Amino acid sequence: MLVNQGRRRQWLVSSLGTGIVLMGLALLSLIAPFTSIARAASSVATPTPSPTTPPVIRPTVSITSPAQFAVFTASALIQIVAQASISSGSITRVEFQAIPNSGTNPLISLGTDTSAPYSITWNNAPTGVFVLNVIAYSDGPYANSTSERIAITPDGRDPFPKLNITSPSNGAQFLSPATIHVEASATVDSGTITKVDFQAQSSNISYQGTATSAPYNVTWSDIYPGTYTISAVAYANTSVGVVGNTVSIQITVNNGPAPGGCLVKYTVTQYPGSFQANLNIINASSTTINGWKLVFTFPGNQQVSSGFNGIFTQNGNQVTISNVSWNGTIASNGIVSTGFNGSWSGSNPSPTNFTLNGVSCRAV
Repeated sequence: MLVNQGRRRQWLVSSLGTGIVLMGLALLSLIAPFTSIARAASSVATPTPSPTTPPVIRPTVSITSPAQFAVFTASALIQIVAQASISSGSITRVEFQAIPNSGTNPLISLGTDTSAPYSITWNNAPTGVFVLNVIAYSDGPYANSTSERIAITPDGRDPFPKLNITSPSNGAQFLSPATIHVEASATVDSGTITKVDFQAQSSNISYQGTATSAPYNVTWSDIYPGTYTISAVAYANTSVGVVGNTVSIQITVNNGPAPGGCLVKYTVTQYPGSFQANLNIINASSTTINGWKLVFTFPGNQQVSSGFNGIFTQNGNQVTISNVSWNGTIASNGIVSTGFNGSWSGSNPSPTNFTLNGVSCRAV
């Protein structure tokens, strides 16, 4: 009896131990995945923050003396004074230069100043028109510059043309297709005005003209919608050579009723034996054009060698330009630009007869 009870106790102890072992193994199987996840998470590197790009801090610099368009005689001592500062750091030096207007003489280094007020004196300056250039340097990586024009003449007389656009007024508005008459007044104290060049420039089309005698004016027709900067450049023969001066205004041409048909502006930049042609195609109809083909005939023996913003073919003197995928739509009163490089011999007259999808266009 005692033997059986001992055997029973031994069996219970053995069974209990086996159960504990099995329970432990079960718990380990449950815990193991989470332990692996924890280990995997702990093995992921903490991302390093991206370095921030430092702000660009440039010096500010201005010329306080002389004034823009100041005029001196050849014997004058010219003191050039500049202000320079920077929001973070310090100014280390300011350099002074004179750049001849003629472009044939080299840049003249006038000197450097390392402490405020920054200035130099220009002795024995030659006659001519010069761009004064002032460069400020700091203890940082960036510099900055400013410039202005002065003149040094034998008699101290002003060689800069006095120029003003008298018509239209700055900010004037027109309805397309507009006719714009531009007029400018131009005088000079010393010398003679030789010509005034005019230009109207928008984002994708420009118009040019020149007047060689007063009243200085040009008239442009069929100006289509857009914001235009109108510039006038007056040139004068003076005692210090040809001197120019520029003024500009801005006008707006708004959408107006479409007159119908189409217009083509063909402009050429010509070189010996070669040229580049730029074409602006204007949809003057009231409907949108989806897909276009422009055809024209060269008056001479010109040959297209390569093109842009279009698909070009040439058969004899006849040239056909078709749209590419990105410029096939021309809205009413809209403009599309294309062009090509070509060759010529003898003469290079511009074509005047254009058709757009079989409709005759007017050259402007």
